[in-house]
Formats: sequence, C-alpha cells, structure tokens
Amino acid sequence: MLAEQATDCLLDYLYGEPKALVEDSAVFLLEIRKIWQQHGVDESAIWQELSERIDLSSDLLKRGIRARKGGRYRSTKLP
Repeated sequence: MLAEQATDCLLDYLYGEPKALVEDSAVFLLEIRKIWQQHGVDESAIWQELSERIDLSSDLLKRGIRARKGGRYRSTKLP
C-alpha cells in the first residue's frame, strides 16, 4: 500500500496536480505512520530528525554554503 501511495504522489507531482498531491500525500503519511507504529518508532523522533536537517541546511545557506550531495559539506542531516 505504501509503494502505491508513493507512486500516486510522484504521478501527481509529474502531472502538475497539486490538489491530488495534497490528498495522496495525506494518505501516504497515514500509511507510513502505521509502519512506524508497527515497528515501535516514536513519531516525534522522525519529525525532530527532519527539523534538524532543515535547520542545518538553513544555517549553511545563511553562510553562503549550498550543501549538495557529493559536495564539500557532507552530512546525514542534509535533506
């Protein structure tokens, strides 16, 4: 089910359908939350990880550093 929802999101994006993307993204998030719960993953830890990645990327941009995969600045925290 998760792969199907991810595919739907990708197709919505590729076809430029923002309303459908919002709807399908919501379903995707519900499905992934089920997986997190099944594996005992604390949802707040996921959102904290995302927040840290965004903060790091913002800090680098403020300093004029454009972080990119394979670039000079490497981190598992980059989005």
